[in-house]
Amino acid sequence: MTLENRSYKEKILLYGSLLGLLALVPITVYRFLSGDYLIAALETLLAIGVGSVSVYVWHTGKTLVPGFLVSLFSLTTIVVILHVKNPAVAYWLFPISLACYSIVDHRSASVLNLLAVFFAFPAIYPRADLHQVLVFYSAFTIQSFFAYIFTVANLNHNQQLSQLAERDALTGALNRRALDENMLIAINKLKRNHSFNKSLIILDLDHFKDINDTYGHSTGDEILIRIARLIRSNIRLSDSLFRYGGEEFVILVDNANLQEAKTLAEGIRERVEMGNIFEKRSITISLGVAELKHNLSADAWLKSADDALYEAKRSGRNKVCVASNAGTELAVAA
Repeated sequence: MTLENRSYKEKILLYGSLLGLLALVPITVYRFLSGDYLIAALETLLAIGVGSVSVYVWHTGKTLVPGFLVSLFSLTTIVVILHVKNPAVAYWLFPISLACYSIVDHRSASVLNLLAVFFAFPAIYPRADLHQVLVFYSAFTIQSFFAYIFTVANLNHNQQLSQLAERDALTGALNRRALDENMLIAINKLKRNHSFNKSLIILDLDHFKDINDTYGHSTGDEILIRIARLIRSNIRLSDSLFRYGGEEFVILVDNANLQEAKTLAEGIRERVEMGNIFEKRSITISLGVAELKHNLSADAWLKSADDALYEAKRSGRNKVCVASNAGTELAVAA
């Protein structure tokens, strides 16, 4: 995988580790040549640790534990060197502590930095006057405060952008892009765990075009909102609701086989029919259900459910149809 296709945290870890190694190696070589073997050995261990973690990130794409380890290795090495010999390395705490906020979550970064300056204090204070110590800790505190605030603000901003990118603005349901991603996740889980169950329900409002033409699009929008709200109140937190397009919705049912998903679909159908969603006429839905099978692509999985939905429409609407054997057999469950 090239760098362009990697996540933000992967790039930060890989580029940051590379820059750190480029800065560390010549300093370590100089220490060896100067006979400062203990400090050179500590820096060599740090370089090996950071390099190993970088290789792991490059091959796996995982950043959670590697980011924590790089932060821990770096801060610990600086504190140890401070105690062993060199108070000047205290200034390395500034860039390293700042980098921590980029590669681990803000809470972990704050804890690591707090521990680092706490254990560094016994090494700094005896070798510097009180004024220098106060300046150092004041500057470090201000930097950490703004790093924390910026990280939290950036996290909230990214969550808002993610929600806008993955949510349907009208109904609040997840959108087609999120559906594609979640279907691929489910398919990959099934490849790793053959006992994994996931089913898909696709539903369509019956005669929705007629409702729009008769009562107006604003009424149609309100009905869609109410339908989405009703569905959300009748599925589990582990299940996901998506607006597939127009008046069609998709539900991904977690840890559910075909029979269990059919039971859920039938319950939703009944609640919509009896729910008095629109006071001027009865609202009904038709549903198609398909279970994820081995070696089934996302398109094939969705098509099998869509074929079942078509059968529900063809056989009179306000029905649930299930697809078996990847859509080759349809059984009506009205």
